[in-house]
Amino acid sequence: MKTSFVIIAYNEEKNIVNCINSILDQEGLKDYEVIIVNDASKDKTAEIAKSFSNKNKRIKLIDLKENKGRGNARYLGVKKA
Repeated sequence: MKTSFVIIAYNEEKNIVNCINSILDQEGLKDYEVIIVNDASKDKTAEIAKSFSNKNKRIKLIDLKENKGRGNARYLGVKKA
């Protein structure tokens, strides 16, 4: 069974690297994906997430252009999973 990690991010440039790395460092993960939903951050969150997704095919970025809140971002991330 595939495991999906959904990360909802709004202005998380200080935390996003540690968050992603903590998932990637998990032992025993085989069939998984990481979906990052950037909820129209005004900082470098999207750039950082895009850098990870360009290097790792298991990481997918949904980059929203308009902030619609955590509920919407969570819904889109789960829908993508």
